[in-house]
Amino acid sequence: MKNLFWEIAARLGFWIPCNKYMPPRKYWDWVLIGYHEKGLSYYYIPTVAEYSATRKIWIENNESPEEYLNETCVVTHWHKLPRKLKVK
Repeated sequence: MKNLFWEIAARLGFWIPCNKYMPPRKYWDWVLIGYHEKGLSYYYIPTVAEYSATRKIWIENNESPEEYLNETCVVTHWHKLPRKLKVK
């Protein structure tokens, strides 16, 4: 029942805490993540990443090594990606 609450919140567009609910691959492939370096109090600009439940790691959508995000940083929240961006 608790997972259902977080799944509904994610679909409504809320930021979901990673310590409460991780994005299941069945519904969420790539997501936005909120993260900061260990020991620092400020957050970086959210970035696109994928959570690998089998390896229990985050994989970024850029050229940075996996070790940076998974060993140096703490991912605290995730958010669904927008389906379509309107450009005028």
